[in-house]
Amino acid sequence: MVRVAQTKDMRNVYNLICQLEQQRLPYAQFISIYKEQLESPKFFCFVAEINGEIVGILNLHMENRLRHVEKVAEITEFVVKEGFRSLGIGKRLFKIALELAKENYCAHVESSCHKSWKDMRGFYQSAGMEEDSYKFIKPISYILD
Repeated sequence: MVRVAQTKDMRNVYNLICQLEQQRLPYAQFISIYKEQLESPKFFCFVAEINGEIVGILNLHMENRLRHVEKVAEITEFVVKEGFRSLGIGKRLFKIALELAKENYCAHVESSCHKSWKDMRGFYQSAGMEEDSYKFIKPISYILD
């Protein structure tokens, strides 16, 4: 079953995001951001459950972009728990994201993923997404005046 995430899902969503990032994140900061996003009309977080256990999440952010002159939907987080992959859970979450983006008149759906996440890249390609851009990152702590 897929449903909209709720405050009560916070710890389970946190654990999945930590699995995605392969590290423990600061929980207090996570709580603050999670609650903020649940209240925002621009974010939509979905969870997939099997027998009451949250086994997947997809977080979708929608906003108008100047460079597109249209609304764009971006998948900001997307993970299915290890041991539950290849069961169609990711496909179901992705389909719901596409439907919501269409209902909200988004021009397209985009996402980025780490270069090492070959399975995720393969999933996106099999879902009809195309590699289109490069993403560049520079930690703020290294920026010089």
